[in-house]
Amino acid sequence: KPIKRLVQQAKKIANGDYQQPIKLKDKSELGQLANEFNAMQQAVLTREQEITHRANHDSLTELPNRNILVKKLNQLIEEKVSFQIFHLNLSRLKDVNETLGHDVGDWLIQRTAARLQILSQFELLCHLGGDEFVLLFIKQDKHSIDSLAESINKKLEEHCDYRGINLQLQARM
Repeated sequence: KPIKRLVQQAKKIANGDYQQPIKLKDKSELGQLANEFNAMQQAVLTREQEITHRANHDSLTELPNRNILVKKLNQLIEEKVSFQIFHLNLSRLKDVNETLGHDVGDWLIQRTAARLQILSQFELLCHLGGDEFVLLFIKQDKHSIDSLAESINKKLEEHCDYRGINLQLQARM
């Protein structure tokens, strides 16, 4: 019986079911094997979650990436929901990378992400890579859109102090 349970559990794991650990109250080698199955099951689940996260999030900012944006846009289109997209490009990031180094450029991208996250009116904020960000808004009127653009610019225009160097964020939308 215990071996049949272990075989059934191995099949469940092979099919992607990691939710049911084996409960085998046995101190013998079979009990140890059941415990190892549980440990393996948890390790596989953790790795799959990490892989899924990496596939859907930018590693520099931890923001959702293009994959999440495409899924969300397809969902909104399918549901016939009105939306607006702001596509932002940071100005002069290439100059920062060339003069101060990529570490400073990365820091600037992270600061931009943090500043944009403070603006809570958006449905989704994505980092597409490099100097590109996308903010997705649901059902905004023309006045709201103008106001949002102004608040985005205002938030980004605040100075960034990097080790005594005053950097100013500017974005094209």
